Amino acid sequence: MGGSIFTPYRRTQLFVLIACIACFVMFWCAGRALSIPNETGFEASLLQQPHWPLDVLGTYVLFAVCVVLGTLIAGWTWFFAGLFAAAIGMVAFSARGGAMRYVLFHAAAGGSPRQVYLMLALEQCLLFLPIAIAWVIMHRRYEAATAGMQKAPAEPKESGTSAVPMSLLTQIVAMGFVVLLFAPTDAKKQVLIGGFVAGFVGTALTEHLFPDRKAARFFWVGPLMVGLIGYLVAYATGTDFTIGSPLGTFAALARPLPLDYASAGVAGAILGYWVGAERPELPSRSRRQLLMPPSDPSTIRQ
Repeated sequence: MGGSIFTPYRRTQLFVLIACIACFVMFWCAGRALSIPNETGFEASLLQQPHWPLDVLGTYVLFAVCVVLGTLIAGWTWFFAGLFAAAIGMVAFSARGGAMRYVLFHAAAGGSPRQVYLMLALEQCLLFLPIAIAWVIMHRRYEAATAGMQKAPAEPKESGTSAVPMSLLTQIVAMGFVVLLFAPTDAKKQVLIGGFVAGFVGTALTEHLFPDRKAARFFWVGPLMVGLIGYLVAYATGTDFTIGSPLGTFAALARPLPLDYASAGVAGAILGYWVGAERPELPSRSRRQLLMPPSDPSTIRQ
């Protein structure tokens, strides 16, 4: 009974929480300083901002800084802490903005309401560009760090490329189903929680059913595609712009904004990937080692 409650598991939770808070505060303060969004509480689409190219560039820079900061704070205890904390930090931009209805109202006032969904699809792709790069880089480093471990059989096996499309299709369908259940309205808390749960459930289920290293490199595709499908279907089926609500069976997929999918959706996908299968334990490393390529994997201790 003399054991400490501050176990490695609790320690990991603590440092990841600190990293998430630090990244959220950084995004929030930067959003206030840079006026992102320009009208707090009403404009949550980056491409609707007056100086949207600078806002997108600023988001890229902030995301990269938060990935490094989160890695320095908690990456030595959880390998994907930097990417997870950066995604949580981006929630601040979404929280400072408003719900989808205000984006639709703004588009209707501008005289081209239907094209707003094409704009949102473009914004979705722009936001996921740094996410995809960071995900692939960190996953490759994780594979290199665990390649020589004796626990490697517990890791997902690398199979043929035919398993990758099935894995991603399962992730997209599962995520879409959860979003349909959790986003009956565009209330900000509802779509953020729904996006996180969808990312977590969809990715964890996929990793459990189709454990494959190649597929895991592309689990950022799920949140990206669910949003794209939602916006393109809403573009085709129509919207009631008087109340700011997409119409049709799959309207819920278009209620979260690109910032919602890129922040809460990606954070849920990262966590779902990690808990979806057993992972080998990595030894604690210094913060200097985190930013350097892993050495000979066979030298890593159990």
